[in-house]
Amino acid sequence: MNSTAAQVYTIPPHVAFVDALAAGLLERTRDDPMALARATVLLPNRRAVRALTDAFVRLSEQQGLLLPRMMPLGDVDEDEVLGAFADDLESGGSLQPAVDDCKQRLILTGLVKHYLDTPDSPATTVEAMRLADDLRRTLSQLWSEDVAPEALRALDTGGLANHWEKTLKFLSIILDHWPGILAEAGEIDRAQRKNLLLQAWVDRLERRPPSTLMVAAGMSATSPVAARLISVIARLKHGLVVLPGLDLQMTDDAWDALAARPGSPEASRQGGQEAHPQYGFRILLERIAVLRSDVQTWDWTSGFDGPSTRTAVVARAMAPAAFTGDWRSTDIDETAMQGVRLIEAATPGEEALVIALALRQQLESPGQTAALV
Repeated sequence: MNSTAAQVYTIPPHVAFVDALAAGLLERTRDDPMALARATVLLPNRRAVRALTDAFVRLSEQQGLLLPRMMPLGDVDEDEVLGAFADDLESGGSLQPAVDDCKQRLILTGLVKHYLDTPDSPATTVEAMRLADDLRRTLSQLWSEDVAPEALRALDTGGLANHWEKTLKFLSIILDHWPGILAEAGEIDRAQRKNLLLQAWVDRLERRPPSTLMVAAGMSATSPVAARLISVIARLKHGLVVLPGLDLQMTDDAWDALAARPGSPEASRQGGQEAHPQYGFRILLERIAVLRSDVQTWDWTSGFDGPSTRTAVVARAMAPAAFTGDWRSTDIDETAMQGVRLIEAATPGEEALVIALALRQQLESPGQTAALV
């Protein structure tokens, strides 16, 4: 693979992300009318694909425009995502098929019910299905973090030995029984298959780097396998990564505080930094081996941007718990929150009504858009 230094950028929160991204990609490909059409843009989900498509349409000024291939990595089935790139994934055809979601749920429900049933107290199907769904989520999370379920046996449980013994016995359903069922059917877990497909793509990019532009944009946290893909893209000759809202102004001490391992004494003292909006970026940059100081600010903006002072105020308000003492010395620009409204509702029903009215008002205003977060 080409040893090009990682090209990683960020678009500040006050800048309209997809419009700035589209503007930059159009500018980068303006010398070759077909360069944009040959480009590939990886995005976190379908919504991001729709949003970037709309941004390109807005910037095209009603002129013809060939869009890049845009691919959502997050919230669609892996065959749907990667099917268009089957030629890139030479080993993908040899992979076992993924188990059907409904089939997995029903089989795990049966296993859980058998585990819970006693002569005096048979388990209900509803309870068995609820616990089976918990097992499915556990499997998905393990594979998403590139951890084989078997690794659970080797965990250091310390003083939780008795509790863990009961938990591990229950997890034996997916440690002992489930793999055999999959093997007999010639199938594998869906998340595991997605990992293998992504790894195949990583291997392909390393062997034969593309000669066209490839972009990974909008990612704030990814699985280890997806991070490997992003790392490779960042170092391609024609590759780049664009992050949404990485805080480049946070002090090094505060940034380092985000590195505390969840559940550790350091994390407890810091107040659970895994919930901090910058924590995902911290993990992602570690996984792709890029320093925050090496991340550049995207050169392009859009016509929908807010005031830069608002980004500074929000970032300071979101300082890690151990650094909130700095608030006393913070100079607040009074114009930073101009246009932002605060409504204190007496009840959840009143809150819902206010939100509905605000959205309705936007819908009745030509050219306006709205989003509920």
